[in-house]
Amino acid sequence: MTEFALFGLIFTGLFIGLRILVLLSSLKAVFENLSNNVFAEKDVYEGAKKQIIEIVILLAVFFTIAVILFLFAYEGAM
Repeated sequence: MTEFALFGLIFTGLFIGLRILVLLSSLKAVFENLSNNVFAEKDVYEGAKKQIIEIVILLAVFFTIAVILFLFAYEGAM
C-alpha cells in the first residue's frame, strides 16, 4: 500500500504541478499586458481572476490528495 500511495502522490504532484505552471505562465502574460495597457477590458481582469481561483483550487486538491495518500502510506507501514 505504501508504494501505491507514493506513486499516486508523485503522479498527482506532477500533473497538478504542470497545470499550475501553465496557468502561472499565462497569468504572467496577462499581467504584462495589463501593465502596458492602462485601459484594459473588464474581461481581462475576469480571466485573470478565474485563473487565480483555479490555481487555488488545484493547490487545495493536491494537498487533500497528499494527506489522504499519506494516511494510506502511514496505515500501510504499521
